[in-house]
Amino acid sequence: MAEIIKKFTSVLLFFFFVFSVSSQSSDVNVKIVNSPPTIRDVTAYSQSLSSVPEIVWCSAVFEDLNTFQDIVDIELTIALPQSEGFKDIQSPKFTSINRLSVIRGEYVAGFVVDSDETLGPWICMATCRDSAGDVAQNTAVFKLMPPSCGDGILNGDETGIDCGGPCLSCDCSNQVKDEFEEDIDCGGNCNYCKTQSLRIIVQDVLEVGDMINIQVMSEDGGMAALVRITDPSGKFNSFHTDDSGVLNIPAEYSGNYVVQADLLGYKNAKRTVLVNSSYPPYVVVALAGIIIFAVAAYILFKKKRKPSFESKWSNL
Repeated sequence: MAEIIKKFTSVLLFFFFVFSVSSQSSDVNVKIVNSPPTIRDVTAYSQSLSSVPEIVWCSAVFEDLNTFQDIVDIELTIALPQSEGFKDIQSPKFTSINRLSVIRGEYVAGFVVDSDETLGPWICMATCRDSAGDVAQNTAVFKLMPPSCGDGILNGDETGIDCGGPCLSCDCSNQVKDEFEEDIDCGGNCNYCKTQSLRIIVQDVLEVGDMINIQVMSEDGGMAALVRITDPSGKFNSFHTDDSGVLNIPAEYSGNYVVQADLLGYKNAKRTVLVNSSYPPYVVVALAGIIIFAVAAYILFKKKRKPSFESKWSNL
C-alpha cells in the first residue's frame, strides 16, 4: 500500500511541475529583434561621350539579414551637393534589380545628364527603408566629363589625348591592368568593365506615321536597356525598354533617327533609321510645281488688274 501511495504522489508532483512550467512560459514575451538594412559597394560612372547628353550609371548592393524582400523602398538619385543640402536632384531614366541572394540584391540606375551642366563633383545617393521603418543611406562621388574627353584631340587641361585633367586618368587607356583596376583599363577609377555587347534590331527604312519597333539584344537574348533616340531635328528623348528589350515609338518626322542603347557592363549599340515622307518623291515635286505655278499666276493676274499711275491721270 505504501508503494502505491508513493507512486501516486510522484505522479502528482510530476503533473504539478509540468503545469507550473507551462504557466510561467505563457507569461514570457518573445521579442524578435529587427535587423536594419545596409547599403554597400555604391559606385558611380560617368560615361565619356563626344556629344551631349552623357550617361551616368549608379549601382549599389542592398542587404537585409531578415530577407531582401523586407526592403520595401529603394531609391538611387544624383545631385550636386552645396553648403546646405543638394540641388539639381535627378531621378533615373532606367532602373533594374538583380537578386544576388536571399538577403542581398544589386540595384542599377541610369541617368541622362547634359554635360553642359556643372561638372561636379556630383554624388550618387542610395537610400532604402525596410518594413520596420529602419532607413539606410550611402553615397559615391563622381564628376561629369566634358564632351572634349571624347573628341580625339589633346585640348583643355588634358595631359594626354582624351585623358587626364577633367577626363579619366591616362592609366585607364595604357593597355595595362593597373593595381586599382578590375581588368585592363576598366573598373576602379576607370570606366566600368564591359563584358558583353548590345545590339539593336530595327528596320532601317520607314515612312512617316510608321512605328519604330526596337529590340535591344545581348548574347543571352532580349535585354532591358536605356535607349536614347535623337530625331531629325536633333531633339533627343530617353526611354526604358520592357524586360525583353522592346520599345515602340512613332516616326513623326522625315529624316534620320539615331537610336542608341546603353546598359551598365555592356558595350553600347547604335543604329540609324531613315524615315521617308509618306508621299512618293514625284508627288512631292508635282505638288511643289503646282503651288509655284499658282503663286506666279496670281501675281501676274494682280499686276494686270492694277492700273498704272499715268493712266489714272490721263483719264481725268
